[in-house]
Formats: sequence, C-alpha cells, structure tokens
Amino acid sequence: MRFHVTSLPHTKTSKEYCACAYTQKVLNFCKMMMSLGHEVIHYGAEGSVVDCTEHVQIISDAEQRQFFGDVDWHRFSFPIKWDAREPYWKLTNTRAAEEINKRKQKKDFVCVVGGNCQKPLADGVGDDMTITIEPFVGYYGIFSKFRAFETYTHQSCVYGTMSSDPNGQFYDCVIPNYYDPVDFSVTHDRKDYLLYIGRLISRKGINVVLEIAKATGRKLILAGQGAKSIEPDHLITEEGIYIPLNDQISYYGYAGVKERCKLMSEAHAVLMPTLFMEPFGGVAVETQFCGTPIITTDYACFSETVKHGVTGYRCHTLEQFKWAVENTDKLCSPNERRAIAVENYSIHSVKYMYQEWFNMLLGLWGQGWPDVSDTSRKDMSWLYKC
Repeated sequence: MRFHVTSLPHTKTSKEYCACAYTQKVLNFCKMMMSLGHEVIHYGAEGSVVDCTEHVQIISDAEQRQFFGDVDWHRFSFPIKWDAREPYWKLTNTRAAEEINKRKQKKDFVCVVGGNCQKPLADGVGDDMTITIEPFVGYYGIFSKFRAFETYTHQSCVYGTMSSDPNGQFYDCVIPNYYDPVDFSVTHDRKDYLLYIGRLISRKGINVVLEIAKATGRKLILAGQGAKSIEPDHLITEEGIYIPLNDQISYYGYAGVKERCKLMSEAHAVLMPTLFMEPFGGVAVETQFCGTPIITTDYACFSETVKHGVTGYRCHTLEQFKWAVENTDKLCSPNERRAIAVENYSIHSVKYMYQEWFNMLLGLWGQGWPDVSDTSRKDMSWLYKC
C-alpha cells in the first residue's frame, strides 16, 4: 500500500514537538506503516525527522517564522488558527496537493490530519486515483467519506453534531491513539507528588486540580504550555487564571519526551479532571504506559481508556477525587498497568487495526461491501477492545 501523509503547518514532524498530539500521531503513524512494509510519503515542514519513504517539504523554517513568529511554544500554546482561509493553510494545502498529484498512483491513500482545514488539499487531489481518509479524528470538523475516530464516545459526539438522528457508516471505525512503548518506562522509585501535565486551561480542569491538591495536602507539580507570566510566588495563565507557587505547588514548564516520562513514572498519581468532552486524552494513556495511577472525570473518552478501580479512578466529586488519591494502593500493579496500555495502545498493536481498515477500504476499488470471497479470516480481534 502507498500512503501520502500530510502534517501540520506550525510544527515539525519529530519527537521534539510531542506537545502537539496530532504531530505525534503523524510521526508514529508513519513509523507503523513503514514497519508493515508500506510506502509512506510524508508532506511536512523543513526539519522534520520522520520514518518515511520520502519526505516532501511543503513549508520552510523561514515561512513558519513569518506566519507564526518566534513564539516560545514550550511556554505558550501553539499560535495556529483552525481556519482553511489562513495563509499558512492555503500555502501548505496548495503545495501538498501539487506534490501528491506528481506522485499519486491508483489506489493510494491520502491521509489528512487537519480536518476541514485540509479539505482544499483533498479537493486539489481528487478521488479518481486515491482515497482521502481522516485516520486520526479527535476533532469535529470532518469532511471525508472515511474516518477513524479515537474513541466510540467521540464518534458518537461527532455523529450527533452532524444530525439529531444520525445513521452509522460501515466504513467508519474506531482506532485509538497509539504510542511507542520505548518513550515510556516504569520506575519503582516513586515520589509522593501529584502531577498535572497538559495545557493550563480551565477546560482541562486546572482549577479542579488545585482544589484536589488543597484537599489532599500533597505536593503538586504542574507541567505544560499556557503560562502567560511567571513570578516567584505565582503564575498567570493565558486565560488569566492565578496559580500560587509555593512549597506545595510548583511549575515545571514544558516537558519533552524524556522529561515527561520521568515526571509521570515518579508521580504518586496523575490528575486529569478534564471538563469538556475529551476525544481521547492522551495523557491518561501515557500515564498508564509509565505504570502510574491516573485519576480523571467520569465521562467522554475516559470511560474507555481508564479501567475504573484497575488502572485508575474516574470521579464526580471532590470527595471522590480525594479518596482516589489516597487509595491508589487498591489499583493494579505498575507493571500490570503498563501491560494493559501496551496491549491496547502501543504502535505494535494498533498498526494491525489500521491494516484491517485499509484492507476494507481497498476493497472499494472492487466489489466493495458485497464481496465475501475472502475466506481466510480466523477472528475479529482487530476491533478496539478497551
């Protein structure tokens, strides 16, 4: 199989940009498809470090600085607008379509990561020789005929926005986010602090995190983007939230791949009380790869990704969050927690889910849905189990 994989205009496809969940998805997707022996052509920024057959540059360092400035993205949120009319989307869509048209062959897949922002790209390529797919849907602005959603919860949410009484689609599927196990490890040198890692915004539950820390009296480390100003005794987020910094609460700042692993693996527990309908919430799964308990809210993606009472707890009230923090010893062992994550969310497992989906889609070039000629199937184990 051949895949044309488009990346995003504001990042480089490399581990350095792991703070962008979708850049990380593109990076690991390319690695998975290459490991299966497929041809992968990546379309992205200058300086990308990605496992692929060919890297095609569609935006330069100089152009990225022109569009996005020299913003310190380790500290601030990525300065991008999700609007196809923005000049950087127009530039990268036009260039990607031109380059794909030079290389496309019959039955190729065009994989887009930006939803509606990359619809002009798909329109420029057409569907006479290729199938355009959205294989990483953790957003709402979908446009293609064929989509892989991150969770069943998010699939239902998206369908609900499209119609008050929607029908399903046979060729849509759920394939969870995926991670390289080598980026995470389990340690037995666990500390007593609570960890919050993510954007410092209210919808991610930062205010709830502060309440949990106060209720439990445990030390709290905050890590992630979104600090507008930092003083010795407090920080103010980009939303204007005031966070005191003292002997109990500290701000780590941006955490790269190695730093993220250390912070997660040594924490007593990771807090993720997200308020919005989180499509996947990668931190919850990354935490499990590190063998650490994860404590979340009890809705959206977490009903699928957090095994309540096993890998972590899902809570409704402050009393429940406090109890969860104080009773992590009742959960499974760190090694068992990691084993569950590896089985369900590692690139070595998830790549076969994608392989099944792509085989289904390739059948559309022939008889499609009515074709029952293949009698080689032994099981249906490819479906998302968690």
